[in-house]
Amino acid sequence: MTDPLGQSQVLPYLCGLSKLGYSITLISCEKKDRFQKFGDTIGMQMKEAGIEWHHYYFSTRPPLISKFWDINRLKRKAVALHAEKNFALVHCRSYMASLAGMYLKRKFGIRFIFDMRGFWADERIDGGVWNLKNPVYKFLYNYFKRFEKKSLLSADATICLTRNGIQEMHKWKYVDKRVAEKIHHITTCCDINSFNSTFEKRRQREFNTAAIQFVYIGSIGPWHSFDKLTAFIKAAHNNVPGSYFKLIVSSGQEAMEKFINDHGLDKKRFEIKFVPHKQIPRELIDADIAFFFIPHQYSKIASSPTKMGEMLSAGLPVITGSKIGDVDELITKNKIGTILESFDDISIAKEVMKVVEQCKTEKNNLMDRCRETAEDYFSLEKGINKYAEIYA
Repeated sequence: MTDPLGQSQVLPYLCGLSKLGYSITLISCEKKDRFQKFGDTIGMQMKEAGIEWHHYYFSTRPPLISKFWDINRLKRKAVALHAEKNFALVHCRSYMASLAGMYLKRKFGIRFIFDMRGFWADERIDGGVWNLKNPVYKFLYNYFKRFEKKSLLSADATICLTRNGIQEMHKWKYVDKRVAEKIHHITTCCDINSFNSTFEKRRQREFNTAAIQFVYIGSIGPWHSFDKLTAFIKAAHNNVPGSYFKLIVSSGQEAMEKFINDHGLDKKRFEIKFVPHKQIPRELIDADIAFFFIPHQYSKIASSPTKMGEMLSAGLPVITGSKIGDVDELITKNKIGTILESFDDISIAKEVMKVVEQCKTEKNNLMDRCRETAEDYFSLEKGINKYAEIYA
């Protein structure tokens, strides 16, 4: 909960559901350093929302085994709390937490929501975290794919982030009509209203072709394409006069600084930093065009980039790669940016200049389309209401 993802993709939903009258008890594992930094603030938000929060620090040793130890702690705590509160349902975010949720369903018959998000086991392979040549990781992959099947067959409801991901699941042999009817689409929503001031201030700004501000939000790691990211930055830096880059990253800052140095890019045109999630809206006020790149891999058909909803809520057009969740359709259908298919300098520069031209000739209309897309697809209010329907 103290990670940026927990603050943007868990807490807002729970606060909204609590306001609708649901009594929520949350159990989470936390990174010690982040908890010490943000725990009090997050704890206060929970208390104000009427959410009862129980947390543990992540175990780190021995590797792998420690994760199952963490799950056993969650199970024991959940069982003890159930004896006290008699839970009506257990809602588990992703696969590891669902190990505890499935246990509660089997032992007590509690209704179970498998909030799978994406294809987690496949993401571990695609991200290079697990290597199938290693027998331990091969065992873990097969174990969690079997667990994925059990969860889908047993869950009272399943949540997937993308429509394309759900279409893919419909092709799986064991996903019959009964299972398919229990799969729901809720994407990575964002609080669009928190970007109202950013949007209005951006409308008042003139688009200055002599100082175009590109912005990136996220991290730099195994689930982000460093090669495509750096190819884009290099091409935009060298081919778009007056281009500047703000990189708001939670990890990977050193790698980016090394790339800038190694390729002789102008350091004065870069700003690299980390800010708490609540400060993101004000960081986008002086931005013009947003970008991000995720590797084109099988698991990404079920991925919905959190950052995209935030970028669009601020009225920012988006430049990204192809075949990520529902992103291609959103950008192409709504004319809110461009999809890069090739990553050579000429191709990147050509596509970037298309978006620059949009910003020059129809800035306000472009901003309106971005905002409307955010409200239609990424709305936190819609996400909370959809969760409430499933809870009911």
